[in-house]
Amino acid sequence: MSLAPIICTVAQTTPKITALIKQVNQTSDPSKKVGLLLELSTLEIWAKTFGSAITHAKQAQVISQQNKKIQSEVWSLLLLGKAHQSNNEYSKALEYLLQADITANKSGNERLKMKSKKALGSLYSAWKIYDKSLKNYHQSYQMTTADDHQSKAVIAKSIASIYNILDDKIKGIKWYEKALNSYKVTKNDQGIDQCLKALANLYQQTGRVQEALKYDLEIVERKKKSQENAELIDAYSNIGILYKQQKEYNKALGYYKKALNLSKKGTANNPRQVSLFTNIAIIQVLLKKYREAEASYFKALKYAKLTKDDLLIAEVYNHLAAHKYIYGKTILATEYAQKSIDLAQPYESQPKFQNKAQNTLSTSYKLLASIHWKEENFQVSQGYNRLYNAIETAKKRAIMQRKQQLLQDEIKISQKENEVKLLLKEKEKQALLLKQAQMKAAQRESDLRLRTKELELVKRDQELQVEKLKSQELEQARIKQLLQFTKQQALAFQQEQKIKLLKKDKALQELSLAKQSAEKKQKQKEIALLKKEQELKDTELKDAKRVRMLGGWILSLGGIALLAVVIALVMASRSKRQLRNKNQVIQVKQEEIATQNEELLQQQEELEAQRDFTDKQNKELDHQNQQMKKSMTYASNIQHALLPSYDLLTEHFEEHFIIFHPKDIVSGDFYWFAQITSSEEDQKLVAVVDCTGHGVPGALMSMIGNSVLHETVVERKIYAPNEILERLHCKVREDLQQQDDKNTDGMDVCLCKLKPLESGQVEVIFSGAKRNLYYTHQGKLEKLKGDRVAIGGFQHEVERKFTQEAVILDQGDVIYLSSDGFVDTPNPSRKPFGNRRFEEVLQTNIDQDLNTQKEALEQARLKFQKYADQRDDILVVGIRV
Repeated sequence: MSLAPIICTVAQTTPKITALIKQVNQTSDPSKKVGLLLELSTLEIWAKTFGSAITHAKQAQVISQQNKKIQSEVWSLLLLGKAHQSNNEYSKALEYLLQADITANKSGNERLKMKSKKALGSLYSAWKIYDKSLKNYHQSYQMTTADDHQSKAVIAKSIASIYNILDDKIKGIKWYEKALNSYKVTKNDQGIDQCLKALANLYQQTGRVQEALKYDLEIVERKKKSQENAELIDAYSNIGILYKQQKEYNKALGYYKKALNLSKKGTANNPRQVSLFTNIAIIQVLLKKYREAEASYFKALKYAKLTKDDLLIAEVYNHLAAHKYIYGKTILATEYAQKSIDLAQPYESQPKFQNKAQNTLSTSYKLLASIHWKEENFQVSQGYNRLYNAIETAKKRAIMQRKQQLLQDEIKISQKENEVKLLLKEKEKQALLLKQAQMKAAQRESDLRLRTKELELVKRDQELQVEKLKSQELEQARIKQLLQFTKQQALAFQQEQKIKLLKKDKALQELSLAKQSAEKKQKQKEIALLKKEQELKDTELKDAKRVRMLGGWILSLGGIALLAVVIALVMASRSKRQLRNKNQVIQVKQEEIATQNEELLQQQEELEAQRDFTDKQNKELDHQNQQMKKSMTYASNIQHALLPSYDLLTEHFEEHFIIFHPKDIVSGDFYWFAQITSSEEDQKLVAVVDCTGHGVPGALMSMIGNSVLHETVVERKIYAPNEILERLHCKVREDLQQQDDKNTDGMDVCLCKLKPLESGQVEVIFSGAKRNLYYTHQGKLEKLKGDRVAIGGFQHEVERKFTQEAVILDQGDVIYLSSDGFVDTPNPSRKPFGNRRFEEVLQTNIDQDLNTQKEALEQARLKFQKYADQRDDILVVGIRV
């Protein structure tokens, strides 16, 4: 799923929103509905109807969760974060974006992870928490694919703009060039123009005029084709400024006039014309065309008055006052400066215009102070100087207040971030507990359904037995009927046979009479008659035998029927007995189910009691956690206050870097600095100390180490590095009472003393406790090894001696002091970064400036570490001598 940028006016957006709402209400397909809701929320953010956008994004989130669609859930959370951010509800936006980041990481989708990191970078940038913004933007950039030039361009441009705000112009240039290359691939004209303009300005600010000219001239060529006069005017004006810096005043004047001619094609009250006439006047002064310069200043004043912008008019009056002052016309200069003051003063109290008004007033007061000093009105001059100093002090105070506010905001945001992460973890934990409870309830419900089903089966079996018994009774009745019918048939057959026998007897009698009559009549037929009589007797015997056999079959059939009736009666008796036994089993099962229901109710009451107890415990733990976090944050502020400030180190080392990443809120690593100022010596001491452990135990050890180092050098004036380590060892052993060998806490130390020589070189005297010193010399990375014993720790000897080594370095060489946290950084396979990789990164970037070296180290570490957890506090200090 992708949410492409929607570019349209509010007038175009409204009908689209109406149509989308109608489609959302009509569709029932979850996937289609989520897509429509996300598109709708995006349009509503563009139309600045944030409430509706949040409502529809939440609906999309709920449907996505219900259907387990992680990708659309992440998009929903990103839109919720964007809507709250656009509505300046940064805390709420942070909650949704952190949730999106966690969900994206679980999904394993690299594009979603990139989008979530980019969104967090945007939020922190809007919140002015630039270090966190840069961290997330850098991670997002690393996650982009090789062909995703659009994302690369947008992220790189965002990173560049932050470096520009932080006044790190070198990195700003680097990232704007990356963004420019990506925009050119995608042929994004707007992005190309923005990057060209930014690069031209940055190169101008860093004094690299030729590079700035190259980009400004490229802008000119592009804008000539597109006929965009406003952009072309700015480009001509910037080229004029560049030629002015090179003191090619005629070329500068030519480009200013080109810009002026173009500006005249627009409106008469164009502020650009004021700036152009002012710049032309300055060039004319440098060309010693004083009258033309004065005329240009008055034209600038004329056009400034047309804009009705009092502060712009006041600024031109200051230019006129300065011009008159330079040529000795102090009365007019005073008059113009006073006019500038009169115009600017009403805006000083308005927050929107305060900064510009203060700059204008500051210039006016400084001019008037100089004018009256020249006129020897010293008291009046001092009065204006006081006014000038008051404004400058107020400006500095405002800057300090903004910095303090940003620091406080950063602390609050870190607290909020931790709270949100804890809340999300707690929600995840509660969801897991709820799922487990639901699974248990489902299991209980399943068991209950199973028992109910068993009971139903028993009842069904009982019903089947009853049906079977009825069937048997019907069968018995049918058999009785069949037996009765068989008996009736047998009786009928017997009667029929008797009738036949009677008929045969009668026939025999008739035959006997016929024989006697025949014997009397025909004696010659006697033999034939005798044979016929014998045949008749044989026939009678056969018929009698057949009758007897038929009677036997009839009796056998009756016996079988009688036996079937007896068997049916026995089976019916047995079925009744089995039915009675099964009824008893059903009754026992019903009693068991009733008992288990009572036990389930009791278990439910116990679970509810345990849930209430767990809720109470969670609330107590949350409260304790909040108190602990506040204490830890306070401790962190104290610890940071003890570290050398950035300004202090910059005062003594023009180029340096510090990579400092505590594993927890407070750290066991710290860096230390002291300056030795005496009649004989003007030297500096720098140390990096790695205390046992991290977090609170390590922080407590760091407090001891910092205190002992300060006492040893500042109060006892011990300056030799090896002697400092020996006393540090003795004090740690004494303070931790390590004589009994029970306490093994200690420190690893890398300590250097930097001593300038008359030749311009620097002597570096090094002493190390289990830490090495890296340095560059003549284009190579070298190393001095420290002693293989620590400060404090496991030991048997009462005293411990440390050695020291010295090396002579040229100006521009670099020394690197570090704890073991950087090289011990693990990757997902739990393998450490190692000294070899550390040395390779330093050697590869040996010719780069220290900011680039710092970035290279950070990038190498993050690329190696990936998603593995940080193992220890990380501290690396690089100093160019």
